[in-house]
Amino acid sequence: MEEEQPVKAKRKLTPAQLEQLAKAREKANAVRKQNAEAKKTKQSKERKLKELQKQKEDAELERQLSELAQPEQAPKPQAKSKKKRVVIQESSSESEESSTSESESSSEEEEYVPPPKPRRRKSRAKQQQPEAPPPPPPPQYAQYDQHMNRAFASLFPNFNV
Repeated sequence: MEEEQPVKAKRKLTPAQLEQLAKAREKANAVRKQNAEAKKTKQSKERKLKELQKQKEDAELERQLSELAQPEQAPKPQAKSKKKRVVIQESSSESEESSTSESESSSEEEEYVPPPKPRRRKSRAKQQQPEAPPPPPPPQYAQYDQHMNRAFASLFPNFNV
């Protein structure tokens, strides 16, 4: 049942065709080599770029971190407190000298006094006028409103219970 087909002779290329084929292979190999080199250089440049971007990002994060950490380490400037004057009423000149020396000594021993907290103003109670109820809708919308209210109630059963 099997029919044997005659074996075809192998196709042979002429010497001119072989030369053309060899030239084409050399050219194709050269192009592949160039493409591979270009791809390698491109990949290396991309890696360098990513590395530089990462370094830049790290430097920015370090800078932000140092800015945030710096105020915590720096001593907090104390608010200048009002000098307390000590006045002793005496009629002699010694009392004037003592009062100035006491005021100087009190300025040396100043204590930190936090600034006063801002006071909140109480809002005046607004007089609420009773609002007039909205006018009833025209009769042509009554059926539509009823339908919409029913739909809303089915979606939100606990609303306006």
